[in-house]
Amino acid sequence: MPQLLIKANQLRGCSGALEASNFPLDEGDYGSLKCTGPFASLLWFYSLTMVSTETEALKRLLAEQESALGSNSLQLAEYLTAIGLKLYQNSEFVEAEAPLRRALKITEAHLAVDHADLGSACANLGMVLLAQGQYHEAESLLKKALSIQEKALGVEHLSVAAGLNHLGEMYRALCKYELAESFFKRALELRKRHLGETSLEVVEVLNNWGLVHFEQGRNAEAEKMFRKVLKIQEK
Repeated sequence: MPQLLIKANQLRGCSGALEASNFPLDEGDYGSLKCTGPFASLLWFYSLTMVSTETEALKRLLAEQESALGSNSLQLAEYLTAIGLKLYQNSEFVEAEAPLRRALKITEAHLAVDHADLGSACANLGMVLLAQGQYHEAESLLKKALSIQEKALGVEHLSVAAGLNHLGEMYRALCKYELAESFFKRALELRKRHLGETSLEVVEVLNNWGLVHFEQGRNAEAEKMFRKVLKIQEK
């Protein structure tokens, strides 16, 4: 992932000895939040000096922002999303549910029913529930997310491919392999068209589709998919 360099002198009251230093933050770790300016600086500061993990740093920031913005602010939903996605990345799926569920509730209260950001909020919670094995609600949320994204962005938009891939994973988990393949096929076509034949996003779908073949005992087709993955990764 790309790294964002945060200068120490962005922090108020820092000493002159620190001003020449740069501190890397992983730009991809915080969901829809942009790690720039005061947010990134405080996150770095808290994670190094006051708390032991980035998740705890985000929770500290959340408490401050809730006090400043109120408990139903759309901006607060972004912090909740950042925490939920960080927990998801850490495989803390049960803990990730509450902040993402709350973020979805706030987003629903503020945005139109066909807003793309509402689709993203549905998808975030849906993937966490899928990871927990809560398939019924996960399926409902992921289908809603895809429907919103297709209406808001158009069926050929690159972002729609993520929703298709999510539903493919959903139906693979339920052993509904024919459905899973139909979603992976569409996701693969979109990602190839937008990103080229050798992108990591294409690799992800090929690997998922290969697993569908393997789990059905279609070993020759699975091998073909996995060889494509290997060929791309070797480049």
